[in-house]
Amino acid sequence: MDCQEYVAARRTSLVRAAVLLGAAEIAAPRAVRDVLLSEAARIERRADPDPLVLAALVERVRHEAARLPVGDEPGLVVRRRLAAMDPDRRAVAVLAFHADLTPHEIAAALDLEVDEVATAEVAARADLGVPDRTSARELVGLAGDTVPPPPGDAIVRPDRDARWVVVAAAAVAVVALTAAAVAARGGVEPVLDDDQVPSLFGYDAAAARTLLTDRGLQVEQRPIRACEVVETVVNTDPPTGTRFADGDTVTIWTAVPSDAFCMARYPARLDGWKFLRWAADRGPAPVFAEKVDIVVDASEPVQLSGSEATDRKRWGDPGVLTVLRQAMDDVYAVPGTTEYRTPALDASLRVPPLTNCGVARPVRTADRLAVSVTVSLREDGPARCPLTLDLYRTDGAIDTVVLYTEKDWP
Repeated sequence: MDCQEYVAARRTSLVRAAVLLGAAEIAAPRAVRDVLLSEAARIERRADPDPLVLAALVERVRHEAARLPVGDEPGLVVRRRLAAMDPDRRAVAVLAFHADLTPHEIAAALDLEVDEVATAEVAARADLGVPDRTSARELVGLAGDTVPPPPGDAIVRPDRDARWVVVAAAAVAVVALTAAAVAARGGVEPVLDDDQVPSLFGYDAAAARTLLTDRGLQVEQRPIRACEVVETVVNTDPPTGTRFADGDTVTIWTAVPSDAFCMARYPARLDGWKFLRWAADRGPAPVFAEKVDIVVDASEPVQLSGSEATDRKRWGDPGVLTVLRQAMDDVYAVPGTTEYRTPALDASLRVPPLTNCGVARPVRTADRLAVSVTVSLREDGPARCPLTLDLYRTDGAIDTVVLYTEKDWP
């Protein structure tokens, strides 16, 4: 199916599904955008992409703390009933009564047996206080109607070589940045105070525990199935930005292996996180080849030896790694709310497109496979092309690093 047509037809329904699954209204469009980014190529190969996209959306938001809307409107009452459900039962209810997937499609999406789906549906109908699927659809439809349609901005657009690129603001990365360029990235004054729960984007459990306990917090760790590298912090309770007092407890949800689809993407995410964590001084250096070429926006390559590449100082200060650290630590205070956004990472193994937002791919990379990583944060403002980091390897060792900086859509 044409990806752009699918987005135009289904985006509002997907955003409503995200909210019913537990996402905050202000965060739901971003969650849908992230899913469409990761699934764009597969959407085009499907006659009916809904089961695929909804499965990915469930993984993205199902374990977020469901918001409890205030009001006596019937649809809001239903949303509160959904929010009170166990996350798995809520997911079954949304896929069955909002998205109208079949029991077999729901079972595949949630990695359940069909009889488990049937049992969960019965329990969900009981929670909603209705006897049958038709009544449940009507109630959940009322709940969905309380979610306003998202803004009409485009989610995906064709790049010049017909590959799909998601338009999202993201981090800037350049070789040998000047101090002014680093300041322009926005990594200046911290958004959060010392008595607010910090962003744990990119942290593993051990590093997160150290950071939180150093701030006088008690830490509880709980596992969660997610399309993420094992032990990576996926969420916190209370969330980023919440004020705390000395001795308070923060629960960190850390990833454990999920389904086969997620495991297929696991190696690329692992490689991407290894590089970013090293850049942020949270992990060991990745394996570099004897010579490493660094290219930024089609510039002439800067070459480092393998031993030089493992020394962060050789990358410039301020430089590429400085800005990657800022990108990982970035936090966005949503105007008019008490919510904060932290970045999102996407990674895949692919042959990068011939151009990235108008910037040509280095000729020297030919049609080689690369681990391609993007880090995105904000949704507001004009359309922007996100930071993209392509890591090329030979025999497992990184020999070329290509960075595409943030810029306006050409």
